[in-house]
Amino acid sequence: MHLAESAVAQARFTALALKEGRPDQVGRALAVEYSYVMLTGGPGAKTDGEELRAAMERVGPSVDTATQAMMHLSTGAGEYFRGAHESAEGELTKASERYAGLLGARSWERANCEMYRSWVALERGELASVAASVPAQAELARERGDVLYRQCFHRGFGGTAWLIRDEPAELRKRLDDLPLESGTFQLPHFLDLVARVRLDLYEGADGWRRFEAAWPALRMSGQWLFRWPRYAIARLAVQAALGTGRARETRRWVRRLLLTNHPAARPWAMLATGLLEQRFRLVERAQHLFEQQGMTLGAHAAEHHLVGVDLPCARPNALLRAAALSLPE
Repeated sequence: MHLAESAVAQARFTALALKEGRPDQVGRALAVEYSYVMLTGGPGAKTDGEELRAAMERVGPSVDTATQAMMHLSTGAGEYFRGAHESAEGELTKASERYAGLLGARSWERANCEMYRSWVALERGELASVAASVPAQAELARERGDVLYRQCFHRGFGGTAWLIRDEPAELRKRLDDLPLESGTFQLPHFLDLVARVRLDLYEGADGWRRFEAAWPALRMSGQWLFRWPRYAIARLAVQAALGTGRARETRRWVRRLLLTNHPAARPWAMLATGLLEQRFRLVERAQHLFEQQGMTLGAHAAEHHLVGVDLPCARPNALLRAAALSLPE
């Protein structure tokens, strides 16, 4: 999946749907357009998003259940991209409920819905839930023989579930078993990089070297053009640099993280800078901002002076105990 080409195709689909005027097609087009607007960001994203939400409210009563599910899914993804995790959770829960009542719903829609739900749960600090739900979804994907479904729950942030369970070797085996096409660096390659860098850091390996080797291809892939990918890339780089003791690289990527203007960039940048320079008042301010944004994972990381759940000094089970959570038996 190439994000730039996908965005162009989506714009064309929206134009065709509006021309035809069929409510189900219009509803899907508007919702997916909303997710792309929130992913790309930019000066007009807020106004465009509000107009799209208003249009979706008008068309919503006229569409079937499958379209409603897709509209909630895309809206939830958009809310996740803009950092509104509570709203994202509500939309994705509605989508999941509607998919549960549908027979023959598209596998990739269900997979994306559950994937984004796990990503939101992770940001909200619901680590025990992630540790239980993601492997269960992965097993369901294996039983179905659905490769796309499997990728959703191993690559990207979903792989953190195995780190929470203190099963890094299992995660590495599962990642190695998944196919990854060679050639142009696309979204699956980035999500694979996310999982592997976090795994490296968890095991005490040099995750920065892996990121540094992938950066030229990642930069040329076009993903750096969009706000949420820029934020996710910069946040990963900050974690990799700080987690391997590279002060200069940490400072450089903190600046890049702030330039994304993503709502969550500031507290993560403050946390990294505070830990790097031992300015613990700055860490406290980061914790306060995380709490304001409903990012419980970040708040716990700041409270216990951790960069995230994926560093050797921040074993996820220790963070679980600190957060008064426990894994289900």
